Parts: sequence; structure tokens; C-alpha cells
Amino acid sequence: MNNYYKVIVALGIVMIAGVGSWLYFGSYKNIQARVLEERKISIAAYIQNQASQLAIMDDFNIADSVRQDQVFKSFFENIQSSEIFRIKVFSGGYKIIWSNLKEIIGQDASTNQEVKEALVDGKITLKAKSMKPEQVTERRFQNFTETYVPIANDKGEYIGVVEIYQTYAALGVKINKEFINTAMKDIAGAIVAFVVLALIIRRLMPRQV
Repeated sequence: MNNYYKVIVALGIVMIAGVGSWLYFGSYKNIQARVLEERKISIAAYIQNQASQLAIMDDFNIADSVRQDQVFKSFFENIQSSEIFRIKVFSGGYKIIWSNLKEIIGQDASTNQEVKEALVDGKITLKAKSMKPEQVTERRFQNFTETYVPIANDKGEYIGVVEIYQTYAALGVKINKEFINTAMKDIAGAIVAFVVLALIIRRLMPRQV
């Protein structure tokens, strides 16, 4: 193998490594972050709007557990979909006052940082989660997102938090589709750049006899 082909092989290896790293650590991660941010904004707006329409603001911090069960059960039934499979409702006193996972109702959530930030600052937080296959039950999905949505009253005071669990399937399809479209363009550009550089190197390198 003459020097020209050695240089071309080395250039190809460098470009493949560079493009591969960029596609994953740059392009894919950026697309994933943007799509997750879009989900966070859209689900928070939807939940806050539904909370307002169903007028559940006064039911976060009442002592009537029977009424809370009726109100938030109805709320969940109203928002439940093929993607939304679980909710947790937190009072302003950092307590889980309702969930369709009944065994956690009544648990203390004072150490939950996302709930604290939602109640104090109105911060919306989305977390992507992945469970091991052996941890998955009929009430769970292996990949899902959790979104903490603060609920405010008419005075703008944060009086509770609704945590929304959504499946990841549709989100994954969207991310992969956008990534493939972007990757094809980037790879095509890299191939053109490689060919151009190969031709330039060919002209610059001395011919071997």
C-alpha cells in the first residue's frame, strides 16, 4: 500500500470516529433534550389547564380524604390516556394524598427535591426513567418519563403538585425519526468532504514511481 492510500485510510478512520461521536454526543443528545423539553412544556400546560377546568385547587389541602379520593380519581380518569398511566398528587404539606397506585397514598414526600422545587419556585421537572426488565410489573413500563407539575391557586400560590407518568414509546419513535433524518444529512456531508479531501491530497502528494 503506497503512502497515498495509507493517508486516505487514516483520514477515513478519523472521519468515521469524528462523525460517529458527533452524531451520538452532539446530534442525538441535542434532539433527545429538545424532544424531552417539548414534552415537559406540553404536559405541564395540559395538566395545569385540566386542573383549572376541573377546579381541583381547593382539594389539595383539605382534611376530607373521602372527597380527595373522589376528586382526584375523577381527575385521573379525565386525563388518563394510552401514554399517561399513573399519577401522584402531593399536597402543599409534602404528602402523597392520591395516586392510582393505592399503597403509596399517605407517604411523606418532604425529601423529594422535585416536589420542593415545584412548591417553592413553581419549577417543572421532567425525568426520563428506565427500569430493569425484572422490575417491570403489569402497572409499570420499562421506559417512561416522570413530570412534576406545580398547581397554583387564583392568587398564584403553589398549593400542590401532580406527578405525571408517561410511557416513552412514542417519544422514542419521534427522537429516532428526527435523528435518522439528521444523521443521513450529516453522513452525506461527511462523504462529500471525504471525497474532496481525498482529491486534494491526491494532487498534493508526490507521485510514486
